[in-house]
Amino acid sequence: MVYFHGGFAFGPGDFEDALPLGERRALLCPTLRAENGNPGTFEMFLSELEDAAAAVRWLAAQTFVDPERIYTFGHSAGGLISALLSLRDGVPCKHGGSSGGLYDDQLFSGMEETPFDPREATECRMRLLVGNVRWMRRRHYAYCGKDDRWQAVQAARRESGTSSLLSIKEFPGDHFTSLAPAIAAYAALIAQEG
Repeated sequence: MVYFHGGFAFGPGDFEDALPLGERRALLCPTLRAENGNPGTFEMFLSELEDAAAAVRWLAAQTFVDPERIYTFGHSAGGLISALLSLRDGVPCKHGGSSGGLYDDQLFSGMEETPFDPREATECRMRLLVGNVRWMRRRHYAYCGKDDRWQAVQAARRESGTSSLLSIKEFPGDHFTSLAPAIAAYAALIAQEG
């Protein structure tokens, strides 16, 4: 399991959130470029996605890991990273999940600082799953709080239709209170797969 934390820095609470996903499996909680003192330039979901893919590939190469049973999950910004990985070839994971990571371009207009011009539609679209669902390469399970005002659930449902690799489930709660039930649901899903 590769867990991508929320926000743009990893903290002790992020590790505690991820622990239920690590029961009976290896758990990797990577930090990405330009966070937690790491070198690199913050690009907000572009080069950071390369780091995320590299973390998954590194885990797949470990001798104690079954490369056919690697999963990703993330919360908030990390949920968006996990979702974006579903668009990538060459990322050895079975499927991914997210809690509060199903954003549209309104995400960027609500931020104080972005490393790009949020008025540029192409810059926004490159950093989102919503608007790119048709390009998905593997299944992604998006869990969202019903009271999470940042989630683009309706837009994603319209885009994905009935034959998409995107599965959306809503839980009671907001951006933060829906995280624990989302993690429990995704852990149960993986356990059912054996």
